[in-house]
Amino acid sequence: MHRFARYALTGLGLVLTLAPLPAHAFGDCSDPAYVATLDGATPTSTCEERETFSLVHGRGTSAVRVVSLTSATHGEDGEWIARVERNLAGIGAAMQSMGAVGTGEITIVLVGKEDAEGNEGEAGIIASAPDSARSECAVSIYKEPEGYTERHFDFLLAHEIFHCAQFVTFGLISANELWWAEGSAEHFAHMAVPDAGDFDWYADFDRRSTTEPLTAMQYENVVFFHWLNQQVGPDGVARFLAALAAQGDAALRTWVDTQAWAAFTEALVEGRIRSPGGVTVPAATTFTGDYIVDDTVDLPIDIAPYVASRYKLRFDKEKHFEVRLGTADGALVRLQDDAATWSDLPLFVSTCPDAVTRIAYGVTADAPTAATISFVKLGTGGAAACCLEGTWTATPETLAGLASFGAEQGGPAAAMAGGEMSCSYSGGAVRLTFAGDGYGALTFDGHATACTARMHGQSITTTGTRSGSFDFTWTVADGEAGRASYTGNSVVWTMAIKLGPVVQTMSNPDAGPSTRTNGFAFACTETTLDILGLYGLSTFENRFTRPPRAP
Repeated sequence: MHRFARYALTGLGLVLTLAPLPAHAFGDCSDPAYVATLDGATPTSTCEERETFSLVHGRGTSAVRVVSLTSATHGEDGEWIARVERNLAGIGAAMQSMGAVGTGEITIVLVGKEDAEGNEGEAGIIASAPDSARSECAVSIYKEPEGYTERHFDFLLAHEIFHCAQFVTFGLISANELWWAEGSAEHFAHMAVPDAGDFDWYADFDRRSTTEPLTAMQYENVVFFHWLNQQVGPDGVARFLAALAAQGDAALRTWVDTQAWAAFTEALVEGRIRSPGGVTVPAATTFTGDYIVDDTVDLPIDIAPYVASRYKLRFDKEKHFEVRLGTADGALVRLQDDAATWSDLPLFVSTCPDAVTRIAYGVTADAPTAATISFVKLGTGGAAACCLEGTWTATPETLAGLASFGAEQGGPAAAMAGGEMSCSYSGGAVRLTFAGDGYGALTFDGHATACTARMHGQSITTTGTRSGSFDFTWTVADGEAGRASYTGNSVVWTMAIKLGPVVQTMSNPDAGPSTRTNGFAFACTETTLDILGLYGLSTFENRFTRPPRAP
């Protein structure tokens, strides 16, 4: 016997096979031997037939009889019987949506409080499904006005009638199949009564699924069946149940492999699972582990089949980490990235400017395994390094300054020869990137400067265009000084010399820095960067800018 919110098949070792029977194949209510088989009956109970209704389901039509056991607490039965009739349409429609899902004849037994031995003092509405194979599926409902909720009754009725349908449609229900028998019955009740509450099973699944497999839970698995329904629809859920009944848990591995179980875990964590009525299952708030990551460290994790192992990782601010994965045979280990999507490892995590919290999970549908998640602190941390991190674009003034640098270099020579030189920015962009993993680049996107020399009534224009990047690693020593070590050079100069109608073009690679490492000075704010000392820049092009960081 169970409280309403914790109802179950009576007897964990129960194995039932009920086949559809001819209409009105009910037991004789006047037969004491029959009455004795009804759950809730006492040695002195008698049975009274009250009403008979029709249930139209996916396999045809069955009769639903309502009877009461004699007691002094049946004054409200008219209302209860009316609710049985009103709910049969929704129950039948839900079965029909699943395809050929149906039941045989059903007897609803209204049990008075005085008839329920050992049930005194219970609050709410409770019920039990059949506990023996007989000519009809009998559902006993223990009525107690204190705590009585109409929608609870409706939900309970749908849940227990679906157990009757399980026995007819799928055959055997044994102890090791209760994980799907109860979970799917709970899900079905949400189909038939879409505005019902969850009776704490959602929270229980959140808690237990961190360490226990799907097959160790029962009613809590309503969450899994909600998700499955979103993937394959009601008829797909019925096909899944049929496969489980025929093949056992091997069907679970066929239908829900490691990739699918990972997708379920992601939906659970993100709060994307919904009941058939459109009610959102709250996002998971319980985790297998909750860790602060502030330095290089290894995190060993155990991964078991159909356990939604998940971890909350709190990364300390103003640091950079690479998250790596050791061997995890047959398992999937993923971490949320900046966009709150899921990525395989390795993955870079920056906590500039603030601490961040990410969720990781490790799941499998195969054999138990173990894995190690390694958090490797990279480069340099602190507020100054965090300020540098990002992509900066040269300001118009800086681009003009670069052109002035060209005039300063060539102008004196032209003047000595009796001429003059002027230079101007001619197109393209200059970008400066400091990545949180300690790598950086000064990139020229077709950046061009045109210089025109005039002498003795003639002019010659030289346009120099730079494309490519100077790559480097970087560290910050304090708030205004850093160091760059150059690692690559792909910059190419293209010179176009125009003299009258004649244009001559030539290209050559940049020679690159003469030293492998040098220091640089900088002054950084959220939106501006003044920097001196990097190869490829000059005092004429030292200001860069970027948009404010997103809040």
